Amino acid sequence: MNRSFFNNISGIRYDPVNYRGLPGKVRYFALVYSVVILSIYMVLTAGVLPLFIRGYESLGSDKSRFWMMNYEFCGKLLIATPLFIFFSFILGVIAYYDSEEEKASLLESGYIISVDSSETSVSVYIWTMLFLLAAAISFFLSGHKDIAISGEEGWYCGMQQYMAVGVTILLIPLFKLKHTFFVIVAMLASFAVNITGLIMDIFGNVFSLRGWTDRKVSTVGNANWYCGYIVTVFFLGVALYYSRGEGKQIRDRINTVFLTVFIAVGAYMYVAQGSASGFVALFAVFLLLLIISGRDLKKLLRVSEIFVIFALGLSVCSIVAVITDHIRANDAVSRLFAGIPFSVCTVLLSVLWMISIRIRIKKGSGRALLPVGKALGIVTAVSLIIYFILLIINTAAGGRLFGYGVLFFGQDWGSSRGMTISVGARLFKGMTVSEKIFGTGPDTFYSLLTSGRYPALAAECKKYFSGARLTNAHCEPVTMLVNLGIFGAACFYGMLFSVLVKAVRVIACRGNKAGSSAERRTGDENASEGGDSAAESADEHAGDRGFILGVSLCIVAYIVNNLFSFQTVMNLSQISLILGFGASAVMNGKSEE
Repeated sequence: MNRSFFNNISGIRYDPVNYRGLPGKVRYFALVYSVVILSIYMVLTAGVLPLFIRGYESLGSDKSRFWMMNYEFCGKLLIATPLFIFFSFILGVIAYYDSEEEKASLLESGYIISVDSSETSVSVYIWTMLFLLAAAISFFLSGHKDIAISGEEGWYCGMQQYMAVGVTILLIPLFKLKHTFFVIVAMLASFAVNITGLIMDIFGNVFSLRGWTDRKVSTVGNANWYCGYIVTVFFLGVALYYSRGEGKQIRDRINTVFLTVFIAVGAYMYVAQGSASGFVALFAVFLLLLIISGRDLKKLLRVSEIFVIFALGLSVCSIVAVITDHIRANDAVSRLFAGIPFSVCTVLLSVLWMISIRIRIKKGSGRALLPVGKALGIVTAVSLIIYFILLIINTAAGGRLFGYGVLFFGQDWGSSRGMTISVGARLFKGMTVSEKIFGTGPDTFYSLLTSGRYPALAAECKKYFSGARLTNAHCEPVTMLVNLGIFGAACFYGMLFSVLVKAVRVIACRGNKAGSSAERRTGDENASEGGDSAAESADEHAGDRGFILGVSLCIVAYIVNNLFSFQTVMNLSQISLILGFGASAVMNGKSEE
């Protein structure tokens, strides 16, 4: 393998000072070996898994088995890594004390592994190890170990899957893998999934996918896996468009065209998949983008452009739905998005907003009249508070105030989320104290429900869902409380927020510095060669900024979507890669600051 190519992809460079003597060579070999195996795992998970399908009916179980085979294969090969590192550590200590000329301390000598004590790495590692510990404790205390080891049949999100997630998040930042290759693989795979779905939506099952019919969502899978997958990876492309440089070269224009098509096709399928939880996540992502943009008109212009692209994709989807007389939406929100009146109004409003921003910029204004994101955030927060107050009051009143619609928390609320969430809440309420702390075992929700401890609840659930299995609460926090308990749920979200918070801080810090640099360059009308170099340097780092922003958007979308949905092998495997590469990028971003 070409050393310079490997260095650019992995970020690992052979330095005689840091990899001194035989111990250094052993350690360097262990790192290279680990990076290669992790790269194979990343390609299989981010690139092959989304496209892996043997038939629509076995989609969940097939993808889960493929992921586990992928993880077990790479995991067995990675077992040798700690042995190599430990061996190099012993040799390094011996070499250090045998060296008569060595004056540096043991940690600084280059004979052993240097310790990265940055705040970011410590928080990510701690939360991830605590999550692995929580999953292990939950498994060993479980009375359903046969299920907890790999999970309930179908999506299989058990102990082994959680181990895969944790190990992935630990190893990627530990070896400081760069995100460039991952972004390319993940975006190409998601684009292939979306373009395949779009073609099948318009022209039918031209790929002859077994088990697919016109009555089902036209992707390379069903809405359950697709919505979880797309909200977890799609916004990488949105972030890259938002953060792209201002270069005028051919490659910059090709990049802009690809990102535009990527967002438009993704928007089409985002609407076509017909899952309401995805639209809630979409709102949260755009709200975060607006908040990050603040009053900067150039940043708000990028958001308005994304709005326009998304609206165009949405409108094409609604037109196709009318022509084919087939709408897959199964709830009021999805039907609203799929309707032509809504899509046309969205296009018009987005275009008008974009034009108004361009006019203000041409007039020399650089700041909006008010912080759109903060204002919308306040309105959203107040609206949610009012909604929940009305929901609680109306539910307590038995629906006498506003009827039994969205303002009444009954079994049918939120496409039967009222029933699924209440089942999870009642299971948790009936658990023992130790079970409430550590859970009943990974993915044992259904086993607990049918264990005989809740006969009335099990009968009620079976009748309501016509005998179908309820393997989760369709609300990740509630499901996690049952499966992993308070400790496990807290550690899981600790992992997510430890990366999210640091990523947002890096974005804010870089945004402030970029703004100051831009103002200095703007004040010099006769920009010299140095000014051009600064602009080129900013463009070179646009991908890094875009990825860190993309990590933030994907984590937010994952969290919000799964408030009304559930973990699948797709979103869980993809979010582990995003967290791992995100943690690595944030660490590098912090060191650069």
